[in-house]
Amino acid sequence: MLRFSQRRSPRASSLATLVLMIAAALLLFAFCGRDSQETSASVHTAAPTPSAAPSTAAAATPLVTPTPQVSGGGSAEELVYSGQSFCMLQAGAFSSPEKAASTQQNCLAAGCADYLFQDGERARIFADAFLTAAQGDAEKDRLKAANNLETYCKIYKAKAWRLKITASAAQTQAIRTAFAAYCDLTQAAVSAREANAPAGQWQALSLTAQQAAEALENAVGTSDNSFVASLKNGLAHIAKQTAALADLSTQNPMEFSSRMKYTVVDIVMNYYQTMCDIGNNKLE
Repeated sequence: MLRFSQRRSPRASSLATLVLMIAAALLLFAFCGRDSQETSASVHTAAPTPSAAPSTAAAATPLVTPTPQVSGGGSAEELVYSGQSFCMLQAGAFSSPEKAASTQQNCLAAGCADYLFQDGERARIFADAFLTAAQGDAEKDRLKAANNLETYCKIYKAKAWRLKITASAAQTQAIRTAFAAYCDLTQAAVSAREANAPAGQWQALSLTAQQAAEALENAVGTSDNSFVASLKNGLAHIAKQTAALADLSTQNPMEFSSRMKYTVVDIVMNYYQTMCDIGNNKLE
């Protein structure tokens, strides 16, 4: 009985082994190539890691910039000014300061301010300043009856604006505090004048304004930012004017009355011009 068995020659076995090794290498190469492509694709399509936002605590100088008007309250980064008005008691408006001289003398004789404000081509004489038109009208009637001085109320109002503050938390708070102090001290000066406040009250206003200016300086340092500079100048102006008024309180009562009203009119007009410059709008 013949039996047949299959037997590979050594050469065939070596060839088969070589083929298997090549096939395995090709499979491994294909697998690695696919993995490499997937890895490469993930690198290029993945969203880049966002860089960390710059720390506001590292800001050396506050940046205050205008932002668009939006409805609703301001955010933590915004400083919102809602506008403010005062009643200026005007004694006349003239084409030149020279023509206003006689009216200024009449104001001084009545114990009023003789404040000359150049409003465009008109030289306006302001005799006093009030928080409301009703108060101004009452003083207008009194001056007419007592001194035959003709005056009328002219309402000045600065428009509302918003500013965005980019600074450290401490600097932002200092700016907010200084701004609030500037607004409050201006109104306090008008109220003090209406109450014929004594020297001590004017000195207290001066000290408060000086402290507010110093606190702002300590928080932001020397800054060339126009808004910060305006706040410093406004507070310094109130401190200087009210201190000077307190020193004059022992003068003749009529002279002191005129000087007190002049000082308050000056503070109010400086405040308004500052608010309008910040908001880039005209006095109304």
